[in-house]
Amino acid sequence: MGSPRSFRMHCDKSRELPDFIGSFIPEMLETAIGEGNADAMNDLGAIFYDGARGFEQSFEKALYYYDMAASIFSTDNWRQAS
Repeated sequence: MGSPRSFRMHCDKSRELPDFIGSFIPEMLETAIGEGNADAMNDLGAIFYDGARGFEQSFEKALYYYDMAASIFSTDNWRQAS
């Protein structure tokens, strides 16, 4: 049996998600985005920013979704303050 450090390193390795999950997550987030969910916009931005687990890395797409979320968060905060 390996040392605790080698075990941790093995567990921390990023693995690609199965295809059905890899397509389900963005579809689910896109549905929530269509309903105006700023958290979903931020989450999809993070997926594109990281590009981990088999997702495409695209800073352009990440910025698009982060900006979209920021505009919603900003509007929500403004409404709560008034």
